[in-house]
Formats: sequence, C-alpha cells, structure tokens
Amino acid sequence: MMELITKTTEKETADVQMIEGTVNINGVKLNVYSFLIDHTLIDSGSQTLLEDFQPWFKKQRIDQVFITHNHEDHTGGVTWLQQEKGIPVFIHPDSVEKCKSLEETPVYRQLTWGSRGAFIAQPFSVKMTSENYTWDIIETLGHTQDHLSFYCREKKILFTGDLFVLPHTKAILNSENMQDTLASLRKVLTFDFEAIYCCHAGYLKNGRAMIIEKINYLEKILAKSKDLKEQGLTIEEITAQIFPKKYAIEQFSKGEWGSKYIVNSLLNDQVSG
Repeated sequence: MMELITKTTEKETADVQMIEGTVNINGVKLNVYSFLIDHTLIDSGSQTLLEDFQPWFKKQRIDQVFITHNHEDHTGGVTWLQQEKGIPVFIHPDSVEKCKSLEETPVYRQLTWGSRGAFIAQPFSVKMTSENYTWDIIETLGHTQDHLSFYCREKKILFTGDLFVLPHTKAILNSENMQDTLASLRKVLTFDFEAIYCCHAGYLKNGRAMIIEKINYLEKILAKSKDLKEQGLTIEEITAQIFPKKYAIEQFSKGEWGSKYIVNSLLNDQVSG
C-alpha cells in the first residue's frame, strides 16, 4: 500500500520568501521550492503539495507567476492560482500551447507529484519586469528543452529552476541532455551573481561556486567517459565504472531515471540550439 506524507516549511532571506514542500512515499523523499520576490512567484510546487501550499499562497500578494519549466512539480499549483487570483502566468514560448491541456505523466510521478492541470500561460519576453526589478530571462536547456533561469539585475541573484539541483549529479531523466546542461551552466556564469535559488536545493549563498563545482564535476565525468570509450567499453560498462552504485530512483521510476543517461548524453556531442 502506497502512503504519501507531505509537509511544508516556510523560509526567507533578506530578499526572498520561500516555501519548501516535501513528499514522502514509502520512504522515498522528494522536495521542491516555490519562491516569492517583489510580488513575483517563481514556480508553484506540485499538485500533491497544493493543499499545504495554499495557506502560504493566500497570504501573499502575487502579481505574476514565472515558471522555470513545464514539469508537474513546478506547475502543479498554477491552475488553482490562476482561478483564485486571476494572475498572469509566464512560461517558455514552446510550452504555451502544451499548458492549455492536461499533461500526461508516468505513474510514479503522479504518485509523488500528482498531475498538472490545464492553464493559460503567456510567453516570456527576453526581458521582464516586476514592481521594482528588471529580469533577464535566460534559456538554460538541458533538464528540459523549455527550461529557463531568471536573473534579477538589481539584486544580482539567480533563480535556477532545475539547472543546478546537486553539484555531483548521480542520475538524470532519460530525456535530459547533459551537454546542454554544461553549456547552460557556463552561460549563467556570464551574469554577475553569487547567490542562487534552486527549486530543489533552496537558497545557496555560495551558488556561483557550487555551479563551478558542478561544471568541473561534469567535465571530469566527460573526460573519463571518453577515455573509457576509446578503450572499447560500452555505455553500460562505462556507467558501471563511474557510477558503481545503484540508486533508488532508478528502480522507483522503472528506468526513466538512471546514471547511464549522464554518460550517454555527455558522450553525445550534440548541443541543442
């Protein structure tokens, strides 16, 4: 029998209010954040966390919603927010039409995050504004092909969605492109920031250093993977050497997540866009 337990924690820094939601299903624990800055909400959590997030949403003034990408753990509260507050929602231009209908997700993701409802979204401009701030909307492909990061010029802080998550990634979705992720990590370093707000790691005061650490980590994996490939090893054999441990998410997701996808996508030199 599947048992889903949820909880939330409210946090804040000098510039940003945030809420962290955690779902625990039979011992598998996952978390996601929503952030509020200058009356702009960044991502909305999941449908399974919506009831827990609603009191926090209700007490906030929210003028607009910025969505980093069209995954159910980031968009699960949007339909309710739009109905409750009638506020505009912005997303990557490629996902505007997709958001008008319900999203189909694998069963294991429905169990943890629920499903995203239909909502009306507007496409981002390259530059956006909130009440007091100016925003650069940065295309940061890799995790998805509609992934965006948001840079607040006045505060010099970066909201990275799922671009960062962990400095030493061990498993990814089979649809991710780690060459694109590397390019996106390098791209955001051209902006002037130190702190980042990650939708799974939360607030990282040393975010710039952590992004550099992740770049170095992926570059080392790429170099080792190329060396082993030149020795004649297969993707599975390379993966076994670099990532000898099996992770619970691989079995829980029935193979949609895995370490081999890191190796495979790094060895594929195709970078999108």
